[in-house]
Amino acid sequence: MQSGAPHDKRVRLVHDEAAWPKAYIPPELVAEIPAALGDTLTMYKWLERGVSAHSAFAIYLGLWGKELGSHRGEPHYHGDHEAGRHPRP
Repeated sequence: MQSGAPHDKRVRLVHDEAAWPKAYIPPELVAEIPAALGDTLTMYKWLERGVSAHSAFAIYLGLWGKELGSHRGEPHYHGDHEAGRHPRP
């Protein structure tokens, strides 16, 4: 997620949420925006959406950058990462 003012990030999040799923945007990329804003609830909503959609990006959660990487120690994040590696049928 590129740096920018919080307002710009919120505008981008609203845009991405309105466009999805008509315009597929990898949910993990959308999750970076609320993570950068400190909105963990919305971040996890998008991460779970990626797991449910069997997003190919989900397998890389363990390697993710600054915004999502700071959540690596959280049990919920670890659970989403494991679910992404082994999608549920």
